[in-house]
Amino acid sequence: KSLSQKIFDHKVPDQVDLGKWISVEIECLFASERAETAFISFVRKEKLTKFVTLKDDGSIKNYPKDCECDIHLDDNDDDITEHTCLSKYYGKEIVITFKYGDWAFPKLICDKLNELECKVNKSCGLHVHFDCRGFTERKVQTIGRHIAQTIPALKQLLPLSRKDNRFCETDINRIGDGNGDRRYAFVNLASFKRHQTIEIRGHSGTTDA
Repeated sequence: KSLSQKIFDHKVPDQVDLGKWISVEIECLFASERAETAFISFVRKEKLTKFVTLKDDGSIKNYPKDCECDIHLDDNDDDITEHTCLSKYYGKEIVITFKYGDWAFPKLICDKLNELECKVNKSCGLHVHFDCRGFTERKVQTIGRHIAQTIPALKQLLPLSRKDNRFCETDINRIGDGNGDRRYAFVNLASFKRHQTIEIRGHSGTTDA
């Protein structure tokens, strides 16, 4: 609690270079509170709290992808708390915001997460928001349709668990679809109303920049 609270606050990029920002939501698992505190301290030391947000995410199941436990787990098995090799991991969402082209920034964050031995599993996703401030709804809809045409190709890059998961039930939704379950589309145009972005929700969880 003594750490700066700014890392936990929602961020909006400055009103400069509109349409040129990217926000990436990295869903992953920390091995311990010490690792999470080390990540927060790293962000503060590097003066990155303006561009990094740490959040809870109830959709992340708290077990690592490559558990060596001798029990079998599937996507519907929630009874995992008694297994110490699993229960020590817990899910967090890290949102990083940067200008298009500044690819060193996501690499810096991912390198730190990997140094701290953060994990991903089937319940983790990676969502990307593209800045559409200053765009008309018509332009956003046109861009969304063009992206949606590439979904069959994009899905070839994804593991089976992400191709038809319930958080991307449709290929594309509409700007007016609100923030309920209807936002669960591979290309989420509903985020334009709330965040002035187009959100791509399809990718599997990863800490590989």
